[in-house]
Amino acid sequence: MEAVVSLCGAVVSLLGIDDSLCGAVVSLWVLTIHFVALWFHFGALTIHFVALWFHFGALMIHFGALWFHL
Repeated sequence: MEAVVSLCGAVVSLLGIDDSLCGAVVSLWVLTIHFVALWFHFGALTIHFVALWFHFGALMIHFGALWFHL
């Protein structure tokens, strides 16, 4: 992380832009990456809960069939 900030600082100083922008840009980039990761994890959790729901339904059907046949 520090290497990214120092690299960003070097680029910012070469371009002649204020140094304080570098931390803000890196923080925004890291925040964006974390938001995207959370979004994908939420999607994966949703898919897993749907799969669990269907498996639970399948178990209920099988237990019903067993009960009926016994």
